[in-house]
Amino acid sequence: MSITIDQITLDTPVDDGLVALSAYGKPRLSRMDKGWLCSVEVHSSAKGASIDVRSEFNCQTPKQAMLQCCVRLHDLVTSITAAAQSAGGLAFPQS
Repeated sequence: MSITIDQITLDTPVDDGLVALSAYGKPRLSRMDKGWLCSVEVHSSAKGASIDVRSEFNCQTPKQAMLQCCVRLHDLVTSITAAAQSAGGLAFPQS
């Protein structure tokens, strides 16, 4: 059974968290010089647009990096959704 990023907890296995992140794009988990990094290159159909969500570079464990990335992605999705709703949908100024 798959889970979503808003269902991730400290008890969630890292592989389940990465699968949840993959619903939004291409997740990566990397060992850096001083710790772990988790990132996801978010899918975008807009020409020339890209969104990368990352944990800090110095997370002590792979799970900490994955959790931080999930929280940040969830916060991003929530803020974009709220902005679109308050604007009555995505609308851009006419030039």
